[in-house]
Amino acid sequence: MDKKYTVKITNIVKPDDSARTFYLEKPRDMEWTEGTNLHVALPGFDEGEVPDKSRLRHLSLMTLPGEGVIALTTRVPGSGSPFKRALENLKVGDRLVIFKPSSRMPLRREGKRVVLVSMGVGITAFRTIIMTYLADRSGIPSLTNINVDRREHFILREELDRLVCEGYGNFWEKDRKALNSRLGTLEYGNSLFYLVGSDEFLADLCLFLLGSGVPRENIVMDKKPEKNVEILDGAEKKVKMGLPQ
Repeated sequence: MDKKYTVKITNIVKPDDSARTFYLEKPRDMEWTEGTNLHVALPGFDEGEVPDKSRLRHLSLMTLPGEGVIALTTRVPGSGSPFKRALENLKVGDRLVIFKPSSRMPLRREGKRVVLVSMGVGITAFRTIIMTYLADRSGIPSLTNINVDRREHFILREELDRLVCEGYGNFWEKDRKALNSRLGTLEYGNSLFYLVGSDEFLADLCLFLLGSGVPRENIVMDKKPEKNVEILDGAEKKVKMGLPQ
């Protein structure tokens, strides 16, 4: 059985008018790697015979174990779900239940360039990947981070732009057209693409990348394996039909 931790909220930050970053106590025995997401629940979600999934979400971890704190960012109220409405009312000192950390996006050190592409607050899923790369660049010639946000509220921009150096750079785009233009300047042949965003965003990106000659095995998404296959199969079918990217 997965170990559950009930942890205290130590700080709440508003990176923009609709997002919240929650800083939580880090359990001493809890470890994880880059690209990890986490089950986050409201206390009492599992008191009945069946866990109340409306009080539970998967959120990406923004921090690494060595930072000594757990940080999670999400849109609030976001979807307007009971979970998001409850998050909006939480205060420092309140508690959340966390469990089952798992990474679907480990850094692949295969001698290929790495390109991270995210939508809005999805960039927070990449912070641990960026920090891991900057601490150890072995097997990765370069890492490029691209975030698109139509409101141009680029979460983490200030922090990540301070880290720009040889081998690492950021691009901040305001819409899909600008994103596609930016992607069009990249060399695809020896690159791994990590993607985070809505299903529609991922499907469009996969169509663009596959249509540009990127092998499907070089596309990594923060989804369950069966969902990855569904998105890639759909995009590949459209490429074979000659549909526009």
